[in-house]
Amino acid sequence: MSTLPALDLPFAPFVLNAGRIYDGRNHTRAQGLATADHYRLWTAIEGGLHFAGPSGNLVVPAGGSALFPPRSGWSLTLSASNRAASIHFDVLWRSRQPGPNPRERTAQVDASQPTPADLWGCDVPIPLPSGQWQDARQIQEIVNLSWWISPMDHLHANAEVARWLTRLIRDLLPEGPKSATDPVSQAEHFAIRTLNQATVATMAKAAGLRQSTFTELYQRERGRSPSAFLTELRLAAAIRRISAGEWPLGPIARVIGWHQVETLRRHFRSELGCEPESFRPGA
Repeated sequence: MSTLPALDLPFAPFVLNAGRIYDGRNHTRAQGLATADHYRLWTAIEGGLHFAGPSGNLVVPAGGSALFPPRSGWSLTLSASNRAASIHFDVLWRSRQPGPNPRERTAQVDASQPTPADLWGCDVPIPLPSGQWQDARQIQEIVNLSWWISPMDHLHANAEVARWLTRLIRDLLPEGPKSATDPVSQAEHFAIRTLNQATVATMAKAAGLRQSTFTELYQRERGRSPSAFLTELRLAAAIRRISAGEWPLGPIARVIGWHQVETLRRHFRSELGCEPESFRPGA
């Protein structure tokens, strides 16, 4: 089993790489990393981090963290006395496959990543406020420890990054993220809220579009079909409940909208190549 489709939900963090410690010996590999097309969380372990960008230079002191959005235009230089860690992630669905390095996930189909202002309705300062540094260091430690070991560890790492981002945005924007206004996002939010009854038809209705028009728009915007989104949404919900070890498969199938256990099993076999029971604790 390579990677879980359930990890590919739209507008949810997906860790692409982590666990590498950068220092002066491999500083050339760190050059320009902040200009990539996905998000990078940098934490200074020893010494400060020196960044150069469109508005000049900035230094993140030892123990500090910086979150660079996609295409930020900033580059990083490390001296021999500096050590830093980073997490690389995106937030908009892209088709992915395991990379040549077991600790990497590479995108097969590129998708332009939204900025924090586009996605959450606020600008995130690149050097994070000092009150956020401890939380950022903790998420670095959690993710770097084991995200690459297995698909379940990767799923856990993605969830931890999502929790961290939620706390960060809520602190920076007390009124909370802006509401979705585009039809595709409205339909996705509707499906999440009504998962046990959601269909492509109800998503189209929530978007205010004819089903054929909505399906074409969704395919163009997301690079896949709305039915694939619903399948992956239900897989993710099923895995969460199965992993908790509290519910039988029958109630899980009903609450996520597949209704029959055999339907749930069929999707696990076709999408993940395994039985649902493999996600039970201790399996």
